[in-house]
Amino acid sequence: MKIANIKFIANNYNIDDIDDFIDNLINDMRNQGYITDRPLSLLKREQLFIVNCRIPENISLGKMDENKWLKKLKEKNVKITYSILGEDMWSPNICQCKKSKFYILSGSRPIPILCGTCMNAIPLYKLPFTYEPDPSYYNIVSWNNENNAWNTIEFNSIDNIERMVHEQLCNIKSEHSKIALEICKNIQTKTNIECYYDFENLRTGININHKFSKHCPLCNSNWILKEKLNDRYDLKCVRCHLLSNFSY
Repeated sequence: MKIANIKFIANNYNIDDIDDFIDNLINDMRNQGYITDRPLSLLKREQLFIVNCRIPENISLGKMDENKWLKKLKEKNVKITYSILGEDMWSPNICQCKKSKFYILSGSRPIPILCGTCMNAIPLYKLPFTYEPDPSYYNIVSWNNENNAWNTIEFNSIDNIERMVHEQLCNIKSEHSKIALEICKNIQTKTNIECYYDFENLRTGININHKFSKHCPLCNSNWILKEKLNDRYDLKCVRCHLLSNFSY
């Protein structure tokens, strides 16, 4: 993944007059998969607005000219330039496979879709749109934002709501899990490639005899793999399209 620098130069306006246009543009670019997450930094001066953000590839901002909000900014004589600052060393690698054996929906990462062949991230714009009301990946981006928020609370052991967070992340019948399974089904329908949900198994201790570890939480079938899948997953249910690990 790359770090990009986008500059908005408002020749005839104070930057506050076009702030909303820029905000809408950045949000649109995120929902379209061209920007992977919230901007890394924002700098605003009288007539200059600078956004540093992560993008999947060098070509990711090439589609920006087609965005309706960018067109409105240009109508206001706002000059937009961008450059690639370099490789983001803390970000996952991008999939280079011609075709994936299967996809994986795995949250708490800048791009939540992984290639089942190489385990690298797949830019969302390489998939068909998954959100119909406004052709985009809004449902995937929103689900991943929520997943990041749940994990932050879980990791920091925030009092009083930790049990609720655990329920959302670790109950396959929670609303959060249901949305994930719907996304996987949607991707599979549109691409004709299987999509699995990387379901979290956060429990106390490692116990292979635990009911969860022995049986799929949806269909109750035996889902223990004889060998780890992609050197990562211990558990796989082909019927329910779930992947997981022994508890940790």
